[in-house]
Amino acid sequence: MMVLVTLLFSSILTLVTSQLHNKKICEHLEVFSVDRCHYLLDEKCSGKPIKNESIPCRFNFDIAKINNKPFSTTYFLDLIQHRLIDECCGCVDQKIAHEYDNTSDFLHSLENRTHEQVERIIFPFYGDTTRKVYHGLHFLPLYYLEEAVLISVHASDSEKMEQLVFLVLSLWPLFLVCIMLACTAGFIMWLMETWGNRIDFRRPFLQGFFDGFWWGFVSMTTVGYGDKVPRSIQGRLFSVIWITMGITICSLLTAAMTDSIKAVEEPATVSLAHEIGILKGRIFETKLVIHGGGLVKEFDTPETLVDELWAGSVKGVVMDLPSKYVLFIDAIKKKGFSLDNFDIKVIRSITKNVYAYGVLFRDQIDMEFFEEIIHNHATTGDLCLAIRYDSTKKITRNTSIFHVDSGVFWPTFASVWSVISVFMLFGLLYEWRRRRYLKKKGAEKTGMNHDMKEEKQIQLPAQQQNKKQMRFAYDNSNDFVIDNVTS
Repeated sequence: MMVLVTLLFSSILTLVTSQLHNKKICEHLEVFSVDRCHYLLDEKCSGKPIKNESIPCRFNFDIAKINNKPFSTTYFLDLIQHRLIDECCGCVDQKIAHEYDNTSDFLHSLENRTHEQVERIIFPFYGDTTRKVYHGLHFLPLYYLEEAVLISVHASDSEKMEQLVFLVLSLWPLFLVCIMLACTAGFIMWLMETWGNRIDFRRPFLQGFFDGFWWGFVSMTTVGYGDKVPRSIQGRLFSVIWITMGITICSLLTAAMTDSIKAVEEPATVSLAHEIGILKGRIFETKLVIHGGGLVKEFDTPETLVDELWAGSVKGVVMDLPSKYVLFIDAIKKKGFSLDNFDIKVIRSITKNVYAYGVLFRDQIDMEFFEEIIHNHATTGDLCLAIRYDSTKKITRNTSIFHVDSGVFWPTFASVWSVISVFMLFGLLYEWRRRRYLKKKGAEKTGMNHDMKEEKQIQLPAQQQNKKQMRFAYDNSNDFVIDNVTS
């Protein structure tokens, strides 16, 4: 008799279990598409109003939320309440039964409650993806934390220009060495050439020394004007040696200036080996900073984090991608900043274990029922979040100081254009005055010549008349003498 009862009970249990097994998976599975991300913008129930006959859908859903922004709000809240439950079960009764300040607060509450008193669904819970059970609750990963962003303050264009000027001026020792070597080479060349080449290297010391320095500097820079040329054999042999040395020295100076410009236009990204700010209670970010050799400094709010970053209290800020999409962007908008004010670098986790924010289920049957659809959306959660907040646009900033979009190009262009305009105006005014002066001087000269010509024309008849009178007087005197003699 006992055997028959046992067999009957086993048959009934097997039948019930098989029925539950057939209906344990959510029947509302669909292929994911980007268009469906916009469904989450509507917080109203948009699932089928007919309840699913599966066991999990026959009861109300008591949901517990652990306040861990942005995972406890926005996309993730919509996903749990409206995408999973609505689409799998229809518009069933669901409510946020309790909100916990943090994960520690939730874990502490488990000590004073039985398993049946715990809410059916708890999210978001941070855990290791290799673990399936936490404190008797079943864990399903929803958002995998594989990478984060390191955010640092982007230097303004005016700061870049100041830094460039400072770096170039800091090269004065190398420039001074170049000048001193050019003076030395010029002095040696003057000694070699001044005795047989006085035209290019003059004999007076000061003049000849400057000729030699000019030749040495022009040869070192490979400009080679050709106005100073050594003629002797020893001078030309020394020129070969000096030009070879000069090219090397000038290349060092050019390379140092190039490095200065490159350092300003492409500043080195802040590494994790500094004092890095994170939001309070973020385990994933803490591990990244510690493994990167940095010091962790926690802040309560994203706004405080942005203020301290801008003030220079921390070298950088580490956030997971959803926090960057939501919290950081909202914080910089409140502070009046934009993404152009910051440099953003993606960093990946180097730990062997993969951590994630996921969902805790009190009952295994609930976990099995929602498992497939959660796995379906876990791989696309970050995509929907990025589309919703439109924050995935990569900043393609041209880091050149004199790029047309920079804050330096147009002021510099306007300043140079103003100086050129002043020079052109001065040149035009000078040329006008010069031509006026030459014209006036030419007119005076012409008038003087005309007066002299007129005076000459006036004086010419008188001179001719005087000559005639003198000749007539001379002739008369001769006639008188002749007459006397004749007579």
